[in-house]
Amino acid sequence: MKQPQEIEVWYILPGLRKELAKELVNLGMKQKEVAYILGITEAAISQYFKSKRAKDIIFNKKIKERIKLAARNISHNKDLFVKEIQELCALIKKDNFLCEIHKKYDKIPEKCDICFRNSTEILKPIKRIKSYHNCPICGIHYKLKMLNCPNCGYITGVNYANISR
Repeated sequence: MKQPQEIEVWYILPGLRKELAKELVNLGMKQKEVAYILGITEAAISQYFKSKRAKDIIFNKKIKERIKLAARNISHNKDLFVKEIQELCALIKKDNFLCEIHKKYDKIPEKCDICFRNSTEILKPIKRIKSYHNCPICGIHYKLKMLNCPNCGYITGVNYANISR
């Protein structure tokens, strides 16, 4: 199964660049300038206009309207490109469009919700990792962040049996 990030890289981002390129050119920018802003080649811009690239991604009305607003913002301040792309990606996730594209190009579980679970819920299993250590030399219980046992100086993780004396 492909990761959602792979779907974004291979399908969503090219689709966004295509739509942004078209909008920016419609706002009067030259293809060369648009290519520079989007970080792609002029040939890629040309292929977007000829529907040779990112032709299978068709955004819904809400996303298209947000792309138009993003293009207007970028045309006034080119430094907003990354911010606008991030906001568009967030909207695409929120509106389940990423899931639609993921289902179109990959087999995913019917009730997949990984993109919608918040980070604290996803990270809960990670927080259960042992954060304390029992010293095998003196038996004291200390935080794993400490490299040495505060009582006897044992170095955490060192196998003393393999050290020649």
